[in-house]
Amino acid sequence: NNLKLTRTVIDRIRSDVGKDRVLQVRKSERVGGELWMEFVRRVRDALGQAFVKMVQRYGEEVSRLEHTEHVIGWNYCHYFVVKEALAFLLAKAGMVPEAEAVYEELLDKYLALEEEAQMDTFFDDKQLPDDSEGTGMKRSSSSGGVDSSGGIMATLSSSDLQMLDVGQCTGQVGHWASSALRTLIYQSKVSEFSFFRYVFSRRLQCLLRLRRVEQSVEFSMSFLQDMSRLIRDKASYCEPLFKQQWLYSASRGLVDFIQSREPNNTIPQELSGRVGDILNLSLAAVVEMGSSYGFLRPYSEVHENMGFLSASLRSPTRDHGGGERSAHGEVVGGQAECGAGEEVKAGVEGEAARDLPDPSHLEVDVLIAGMSSSDAFLELLSTTFRSVVAMYTAAGRTRAVLRLQNQHASNLLCCGQYQQAVECLLPSLECYREEGWHLLRTSTLLRLAACYQELGNTEELIRTYIALLLPSSTLSSHGREHIMHRFLALAA
Repeated sequence: NNLKLTRTVIDRIRSDVGKDRVLQVRKSERVGGELWMEFVRRVRDALGQAFVKMVQRYGEEVSRLEHTEHVIGWNYCHYFVVKEALAFLLAKAGMVPEAEAVYEELLDKYLALEEEAQMDTFFDDKQLPDDSEGTGMKRSSSSGGVDSSGGIMATLSSSDLQMLDVGQCTGQVGHWASSALRTLIYQSKVSEFSFFRYVFSRRLQCLLRLRRVEQSVEFSMSFLQDMSRLIRDKASYCEPLFKQQWLYSASRGLVDFIQSREPNNTIPQELSGRVGDILNLSLAAVVEMGSSYGFLRPYSEVHENMGFLSASLRSPTRDHGGGERSAHGEVVGGQAECGAGEEVKAGVEGEAARDLPDPSHLEVDVLIAGMSSSDAFLELLSTTFRSVVAMYTAAGRTRAVLRLQNQHASNLLCCGQYQQAVECLLPSLECYREEGWHLLRTSTLLRLAACYQELGNTEELIRTYIALLLPSSTLSSHGREHIMHRFLALAA
């Protein structure tokens, strides 16, 4: 006799997983609105219960790791992966503010460990690769296997530079937080550089999802400054010009990434000034690379008298950074305006001891083209300058535009573009006179004098010398004697 089954398959499933978690919809039945709503409700409840359990499980594991922080063998990377999984889960569930807070806590935890000099817990010595594996990681020669500078710092080479294609950078910031990099973090094989990029990218995307554009811009600026210091402190690990290439591509890429998430791809006007500050980092990188490749000559070589006259400037009311203050106390100038030549010279000497890569071997396409010739460099310099000016102009930061024009004129002067330098300097003269910024006006007049002499414009050169001899000029007595001597020579 065939035994009849008294329980159906669906009954057995209900008994195994729970009656409330199973709903049967027969193919032959017409699914009505009430049945469908019941189905959706049960799925929603089941997902909610599963989510709560996962959050609870991750929370318990994070708590356990935090309580065992001072136990020998504790590893920050393992702690990071567990807590970051919680943030990832929260973000997927739409709890973006909570996820952003978790990433902020993770970064604060890392910085606290670094400050306490506990970075031996950042990496697991047993899992460190050696150089033969082609990872670019450097082991310490000490027996501990951990770099005495704190953690393991990977050589900053093309693998880190290829995070952004400057020509098509929209969306590429998200690639800084790839799953492959997360695996390296778990294996304790990641550099500090890549680690910071990963956390920054995750948190930035949370901020943009929350429409916190102002905080995103400030966070990006802080990140670029911190990374710049990190690269500077680890200079012995870096390939030549890595910092300049990375700052150029990262600053412009971040601005495009933030802009792409705004309505009509437009940065809010109230944030234009801060975005201009970010883009100004890319301009500084171009100037440093240009000086290293010899497109910007040292200031003292541009004109035989410029070094002497710049040193002859008397300093009126100045701030600690060398800037002149207006009547309202605003700093309107600084060393970059009165000592650009010294900065250019230092940049050349700084790279002279190291072999510079051929421009064709650089990693960023825009910089490859820009460093290929003097004309190409001048075009890149001017294009980058105009992008920064556009942002400062939109923000109404007139003084910042004047300062930038003065710096750009100095760069043009060092490039031998005297007529362009004159056109850039003239608009600021009247403003400096009206505001009573005599130091800046005198510095500008010195640059104009150098340009007019190189251009052979004797009439304008004489007028400039007369302006430099006026009582408002901040030239020292030696500087005045020098200008008077040249003025009398021309008059004769």
